Amino acid sequence: SRIYINLYMEKPKDNEVMRTEFFGEFLIEDQRLMNSGAWDYKDPNLKLNQMKDSIEQMNEGDLSREQLTARNNALWLWHHHAAQEAYFSLKDAETARKFIKKAMDYQQKGAIRNQITPLLDLLFSGRLAEAKSFVQSLPDELEYGEESGGIEKVKNYEKESALNLVARFERDAARSA
Repeated sequence: SRIYINLYMEKPKDNEVMRTEFFGEFLIEDQRLMNSGAWDYKDPNLKLNQMKDSIEQMNEGDLSREQLTARNNALWLWHHHAAQEAYFSLKDAETARKFIKKAMDYQQKGAIRNQITPLLDLLFSGRLAEAKSFVQSLPDELEYGEESGGIEKVKNYEKESALNLVARFERDAARSA
């Protein structure tokens, strides 16, 4: 499936409209920074943060449904990763909670339905028992329709990640007890 969606943005200085496959570019830049350990929501010089600032300024009413979905997906992803950086790298739980709430707001607007985002909301809020129940409710496998009309069952990797996150928080809670 294709994740690239065309968005149109105006350059602030010359008002020239620029066409870009924005979410695809945003995702590539996000993953490059995540994989290199250079993801930093505080650095205004990072291309990813500049892209995020640009799309936050877009008038939602001027976007097609596909463009609005791409915008919400990009902003969800940025806030989801910013929350993780704030919590795990900077040990700033308050900022992490603000970012994860914003990520959840974008999910409510139709962004990607990632199950880690609501789990992080529970964990960052100190609701470990609820987080454990939530993870247990996730299916072990997901079903996807194939073009042939059949159903393909695929391991739910989000559940594995979720179990690892809960285990991490349990270890941290045990250490601080």
